[in-house]
Amino acid sequence: MLSITAWVAWAAAVVSLGLAGSMIKRWAKRGGAHHFWWAASFLLYTVAAFGEGYALVWGWTSAIYKIYYYAALVLVATMAAGEVDLLGRGRRGWAQWTFTAYVVVVSLVFLVQLISLGPLDMTRFRGAGTAIGGEAMPGLVRAWYPLLLSMVGGVILIVGPLWSWWETRQPSGLLIAFGAIILSAAGSAAKTGYPALLPISELVGILLIWLGVMRAGSAPRTEQPDGKGE
Repeated sequence: MLSITAWVAWAAAVVSLGLAGSMIKRWAKRGGAHHFWWAASFLLYTVAAFGEGYALVWGWTSAIYKIYYYAALVLVATMAAGEVDLLGRGRRGWAQWTFTAYVVVVSLVFLVQLISLGPLDMTRFRGAGTAIGGEAMPGLVRAWYPLLLSMVGGVILIVGPLWSWWETRQPSGLLIAFGAIILSAAGSAAKTGYPALLPISELVGILLIWLGVMRAGSAPRTEQPDGKGE
């Protein structure tokens, strides 16, 4: 019998796939690199949530764990890339191009390194559910990529929307920031003994972020004294 936590994880995967579809439609209709990056991040979240549900039912395998771990780290960086571009609102300056290049290069290097690792020994994680973090990874992978991808991306994903809200007072920034905080808190709770909170908290967080992105994309630009939009 499937656990409720597994059902929630798979429900989160289905919901996130729908959110990705809505963002892809918006990208096709309106363009905008931020729509592309948000769509990519929701697709990565779909993969990560599916991996969580799979592990809760059948346990971790090396391949599923690698796919899950990659998606879970890279999705935060891709969300941050979307947020950086959204802050520019169409003005593709050096900051947007630099951070985009950073995310692409680090993600590709991470992917190559994961592929080159070969099979991982997952036997000691049988029955561990989703609360294993990066413990199955070699030291350098576990030490550097969470810092380079999820930590850097997480800071941008929280600070950027809060700064946008402070400048514009539009609620979209708060929705994105609160969603990012919930996602971050969910990961910490899972590692400290509350793994059942992970899927439901991630579902709430991803919905808040999606609502924030949709509101931000629909909001009219506010003109600043120097004549520039928000």
